[in-house]
Amino acid sequence: MAGENDGFNGSTMTFASVTFGGLLSLEYTESGAAVDVSSSEDRATSYRTGIPDPQLVATFVGGLPAAGCAIGTQGALTAGWEDGTDDGTLANAIVVDRGTSGSKDGAITSTVTFKPGQADAA
Repeated sequence: MAGENDGFNGSTMTFASVTFGGLLSLEYTESGAAVDVSSSEDRATSYRTGIPDPQLVATFVGGLPAAGCAIGTQGALTAGWEDGTDDGTLANAIVVDRGTSGSKDGAITSTVTFKPGQADAA
């Protein structure tokens, strides 16, 4: 990406062995809840970071794919950024949010949010 403004171009996303086409954006974030570990003797609040909570949001042109994007769908997720990094790779991701929007004279776009998943209990 050195010095270029089109560093996203060429990035890809694959979920449950399906490559999503028409990617407009990928956003990988990871947060950790602030856990208050203060004691009654402390004069200031002290925190530790809770368990990390990563998510990947993919936005692409067009409506939602016919398969692979239902809420609760699980599979391996890989974000292949153009610069060769793979932030956003989740061995077992789950679809937690999805939506489609459009406006007059504009493109239809869809957004899918993924979080780490666990196999459903039997």
